[in-house]
Amino acid sequence: MKKQLNITSSESKATLRFNIKESAKIVIKFLGITTWIVIFGMALLEIKQYYNIDVIPGVNTSIEDLHSAVFSGISKYFY
Repeated sequence: MKKQLNITSSESKATLRFNIKESAKIVIKFLGITTWIVIFGMALLEIKQYYNIDVIPGVNTSIEDLHSAVFSGISKYFY
C-alpha cells in the first residue's frame, strides 16, 4: 500500500510558486534563443543580399521576397 503524503497549504503554495518560476525561466530562455536565431537569420540574409550570393542564380526564393518586403516596410520609418 502506498502512503498518502500530508501536504499543508503553505507547502503546496511554495511548490506552486517554484513551478511557476521554473516555467517562466524556461519560457524566457526559449524566447531569447528564438530571438537570436531570427536575428542571425536576418543577418545572413542581409549578407547574402549585400554580396549578391545566389544559391540558384536568377531565381528569387520566397525567403528573399520576405526579406525584401520586411526591410522595405521597415525602411519607410527611417527615411
